[in-house]
Amino acid sequence: MNSSYQTIKLLLADDFELVRIGLRTIFDKHNDFVLLQDAINGDDAIELALFHRPDVVLMDVKMPYYTGIQAAAIINIKYPEIKIILFSAYEEEGLRVGDLPDNVKGFLLKDMISKDLVDAVRKVNDGCYVFSREILANYLKFNVKIDDNNSNYIVFEESPFKKKLC
Repeated sequence: MNSSYQTIKLLLADDFELVRIGLRTIFDKHNDFVLLQDAINGDDAIELALFHRPDVVLMDVKMPYYTGIQAAAIINIKYPEIKIILFSAYEEEGLRVGDLPDNVKGFLLKDMISKDLVDAVRKVNDGCYVFSREILANYLKFNVKIDDNNSNYIVFEESPFKKKLC
């Protein structure tokens, strides 16, 4: 079912109030989102996700008490159906893409435009995976050895990602 016809329960988790207010302002403009209580750290994100059982959690990577990745792993144990999108200001965080819990369906940079962020959350709710180009490029740069054979493609012995991109 297309997410434009269903309500998406969204939990926002970031330790900076200004970021949470900005995100809330972006998503409040769209009728298909129900914004739940905001989380201000990793521990709060876990508690609120387990209580509210949102469809999607948009969660900062670097937060106090638990990182976004640690919080996602804990949420995944109890409710693996809760989809997590990690959100970061730093491209270097993309080095962790290969080690994400199964419930992490996206990893985005905070410099994206609001329309793309809203679309990305809808796509994740619909079952897709979303990653910022810079996050994937950084992951490949540091985690994949490329033979200098002057070809326009990279050959992998196995998938470089646990996730299927759509």
